[in-house]
Amino acid sequence: MVTDADLRKRLTRWPTAWHLIVLDAIVGIVMTGVYIGFAGETGDGTPAYRGPTWAALAIALGIGASVALRRWKPIPAMFLVVVCTSLATTAGITREPFTGTILVMYMVALSENRLRSLLALMGTVALATLALFTTWGKEGGNTGADVFGILSFLAVALIAAWVIGHVTRRLRLAEFRANEERTEKAIVDERLRIAREMHDVVAHSLSVIAVKAGIANHVAEEHPEAARDALQVIETISRGSLTEMRRMLGVLRAEGDEEIALAPAPGLADIPALAERARQAGVGVDLDVSGVDDLPDGVALAVYRIVQEALTNVVKHAAPADSHVLVAGAYGEVRVEVVDDGPGHRQLPERFSDEPGHGLAGMRERVMMYDGVFEAGRRPGGGFAVRARIPYAAVDAPERGEDVK
Repeated sequence: MVTDADLRKRLTRWPTAWHLIVLDAIVGIVMTGVYIGFAGETGDGTPAYRGPTWAALAIALGIGASVALRRWKPIPAMFLVVVCTSLATTAGITREPFTGTILVMYMVALSENRLRSLLALMGTVALATLALFTTWGKEGGNTGADVFGILSFLAVALIAAWVIGHVTRRLRLAEFRANEERTEKAIVDERLRIAREMHDVVAHSLSVIAVKAGIANHVAEEHPEAARDALQVIETISRGSLTEMRRMLGVLRAEGDEEIALAPAPGLADIPALAERARQAGVGVDLDVSGVDDLPDGVALAVYRIVQEALTNVVKHAAPADSHVLVAGAYGEVRVEVVDDGPGHRQLPERFSDEPGHGLAGMRERVMMYDGVFEAGRRPGGGFAVRARIPYAAVDAPERGEDVK
């Protein structure tokens, strides 16, 4: 989360925007020179400043410094410029419409909350009014009309500077919040994506490994050959899972456009291997794949993961059983269906409860990414069915394979 100090730095662009800092410094130097000039000016019917030179120099430096440092310390700069400008007014130095005060007021409204900036605005107007009225009626000073004219202009200018600064603050705050929300959403989405991939890889492989390990343990003494076959399947599946997990971890660790040697992401060509592993775990698989030669890579990966997770559920909850896997693409969408005939006499497993597990949630999320349709549930005659439809191209598109937004 952004702290108040960080927020103030971002709002005032200190100290990252050096060109603005340099611009403020230049304006502050100019303001200092202008007020030094005012203090030594004579003629034009206005008495020259008659006080000590060091006081005029201190007032000029104070006004210039407040403008130069307004992005760093807005409130102290506001206090300094108001005091120095008021002193310059009462001493007869000021001959410009409080430009420094207006510039600093904008930065106060931009960097501080509404209450603090409003208090600064009211205090500035009050002190300026008091300073102006001290010149009323003095020899060579302002007349009543002059005082009210200058005061009216100053009040309007200060209010305008406050409004512009405060509106800018609100706009930047809204932008910061939107950026933070987008960043947090991206982080959450990435975590969900990683969790989905890890779940799909680990759950499927471990389910088959657990089944084959149980078989090997059961038949190790009486049928050592069958035990060795089960162990060989475990070795093959575990090696494949490690390879795929290395691929995912390599993608996570890669920086920028760094090229890394990785195996390609699984796709439709790997579905027969999924079916074979399910058969090795005691699940009969009838595989039907057609019309999917032009699927985009993202859709192909989603289809693969849906079939993988659905078969994993069959292995975990329905084996021994038979299943039918259908993957068919036509008219700009691909249809995925995994149906099993798990034993109807046994107690219904957890996956038939009303609350879906992570696997079903992951499948649903993958389908929703492409604005597809997903459904999963018990079949009237027993078993379980997972069905999904994922659009991937407009029906009348000149070229197939473009993602549907």
